[in-house]
Order: sequence, then C-alpha cells, then structure tokens
Amino acid sequence: MQWDAISDRILICRFRTRARNVSCIQCYAPTETSDIEDKLNFYSQLQNTLNSTPKGDILLVMGDLNAKVGKDNTNYEKTLGKHALGDRNINGELFVELCTTNNLVVGGSIFPHRDIHK
Repeated sequence: MQWDAISDRILICRFRTRARNVSCIQCYAPTETSDIEDKLNFYSQLQNTLNSTPKGDILLVMGDLNAKVGKDNTNYEKTLGKHALGDRNINGELFVELCTTNNLVVGGSIFPHRDIHK
C-alpha cells in the first residue's frame, strides 16, 4: 500500500492482506559500541514510527537491533520468553523497554531452538 524511509536506519512498509493490513518496520539499530545519544535518538525515532502506525494493523518490527535480550525474563514475562541466550546488554535493555511499552513480544525468545540458531 505504501512505504516510507523514516531515516537511514528505519523503513516502514504497509501491506494489504485479506484479514487486516500489516505494517512492517525494518530497522538497523546502532551497535553496542555506539554513543548512548545515538541509541536514544534511534529508539526515539522508532517509538515515533510505532506511534504513527494505524492501530488496527498487525505490527512487525524486524531487522538487526544489535540487542541481546538475555535469558532472564523476570518482570518481562509478557515481552520475553524463556529461550534467549546470555545476558542482556544496553541495546537489549532499550529494546525490551520499547517492546514492553508497546505490548510487543520478542519472537526469538519464545520458541526453543538450538543454541547455534539463536
């Protein structure tokens, strides 16, 4: 239906399907070694993009978020599953907070996979 390049790191596309429209946000987050200001600017833009999506759409946020969400899902049971790896990094914290705020689920942590596929 439409697409828009929000920045050099965020692209949104909207598709019409039989059941409902789908909004896909493709992103490339700053790496873990980037300045915290760059990370906060990215997540602010991403939040603004999420706020601008139509409420009735199915929403997918995908891409390289450079985030490790970690296997500890304490206090984030509705956002994270039990099947992630390692410890949460700064990018993981920012991503989990964004997902929690917007009632999103981190799909890669929901289903069991072999460690080499995570």
